[in-house]
Amino acid sequence: MGVKSIFSIFDGKFLKGVFEKGNRVFIFYVFALLVLCISLNIAVANTRLKQIHCSNELVNLKADYRSKMARLQFESKREEVKERLSSMESRIQQPKKPAAHIQAVK
Repeated sequence: MGVKSIFSIFDGKFLKGVFEKGNRVFIFYVFALLVLCISLNIAVANTRLKQIHCSNELVNLKADYRSKMARLQFESKREEVKERLSSMESRIQQPKKPAAHIQAVK
């Protein structure tokens, strides 16, 4: 394997010799393997993109679930306080305008 064989590969003489020897089936086999590898790599990349998209969607759904659970717990606590006050016959009512600013006393 000398300099001549490397130049024959770059010149394309290598392929002429291969076709003359009857190795066409091998060349088509290598070409098919190359196409298969490229298509598999593209399929893997597409699957990875779908996985990333689904992962992001899952994070968003978990955040939505947590916010809804917190809201439901707050509402149930509010209803519980309302029931206790009514059972104690208290006159405290829910404010019509909730406080916009709460100031701490020092």
